[in-house]
This record gives sequence, structure tokens and C-alpha cells, in this order.
Amino acid sequence: MSRQIIRASQVPKGRGDAPGAVQPDRARDRLMKMIPGETVALYLTLHGMAMTVEQIKTNALLRYILLWSVVGVVLVFNIPYMRQIQKVEDTKQLVVLQLAVVVWAISLHGALLFGAEIPPITGSALLVLFTAFSVFYVK
Repeated sequence: MSRQIIRASQVPKGRGDAPGAVQPDRARDRLMKMIPGETVALYLTLHGMAMTVEQIKTNALLRYILLWSVVGVVLVFNIPYMRQIQKVEDTKQLVVLQLAVVVWAISLHGALLFGAEIPPITGSALLVLFTAFSVFYVK
């Protein structure tokens, strides 16, 4: 499955019924293509590695630097990976992919990233709202 979202406007008119014809992606398919598992896996792996640094537990500045560096590395990795390996060319989709990384980071580790006690419901609500509305943005 290609990660490029296929929009209805990209399917030639009158050919959608032919066997083997390209069909536009449904909402579920668009959602799966917008939050790639490879990106989430990279984030979780790097985050886990950063959390093993002993000084991170007592040094707040080091924690912020390391954890935001993890987000930064994933953001830098994401665009070339999606363009060159997954062949995603749509700028809207790439913007949503980048925002998804930040939303995932906040929803999973918001308190660590911001140094404040963020209620878990905040990250969960942000994730649900972002996911629901991003499907309509890249349509």
C-alpha cells in the first residue's frame, strides 16, 4: 500500500467502475496513511533511549533538550522518508504528517515535554480532535 493519499479528484471520471481501476481512499485509509507506523516507532524508540540517560531524572533542562531533540530528529527524518521512500508528494499530507508527530509526542509525553503537570485528558483530547479533523483536511 502506497502512503500517498488518492483523492477523488485524482481518479479519472467514468473509469472508477472498471476492474482494477484506481479508487479514491476512504476516510479510514486516509487516516492510516497519515500516521505512519514507522514514524511512531522511531519516536517511541528514540524517546525510550533518551529516558535511559540517568541525569534526565534530576536535570529538567537536560530532559527538555533530549526529549525535544527526539521530536526534532523525527521531524527531520519524516519528510525525506515520506517523499523518497514512501513516494508521498502531496504537501497537505506532509504537513499533516509533521503535525501528527508533534500531536503524538504531546499526547504521549506532554508533561515531560512541557515540564508541567498536564492532565492526561488534555493529550488524549488533542489526539482525538487532531485525528478526527485531519482526515477531512487531506481529502
